[in-house]
Amino acid sequence: MPVADAVGDTADPDPDEVHEIDRVLSAEKCGNRYRLWIKWKDYADSTPMWKHELERQSVNPELLREIAEAVQRCRDQLNLSREPEDDPVAEDEEVALPDNEAPPLGRGAPRVRKAPERYSCTLAADPLTAAVLQVVNSAPS
Repeated sequence: MPVADAVGDTADPDPDEVHEIDRVLSAEKCGNRYRLWIKWKDYADSTPMWKHELERQSVNPELLREIAEAVQRCRDQLNLSREPEDDPVAEDEEVALPDNEAPPLGRGAPRVRKAPERYSCTLAADPLTAAVLQVVNSAPS
């Protein structure tokens, strides 16, 4: 962990110096990765560290468990924030529209897919191509 000197510049830490982690405070999702906020022993400030880097550097099962718990708390919090709590209609409940009201269009509209009634050759739009296809299809094999 870098230590600030009297001028305010960050001094390079000794690469052989080992800092002990007090606990994992929290995790936050950044893109596809998780940033963990670490509380170090004998230091007042917490610092961020990437989850994959911390897991690579540690073999302590207790610390790995704390990392997994912090990530799970973050996932749970993200899932709670995505659930619509104020929605008066349940997911499995359908809303009946009045007869005079059209269904919604645009981005919020439910997607309705219908299977085509039958498949047809799109080349038959040209009369000459249609005549050639008719001859080819009617010729004995």
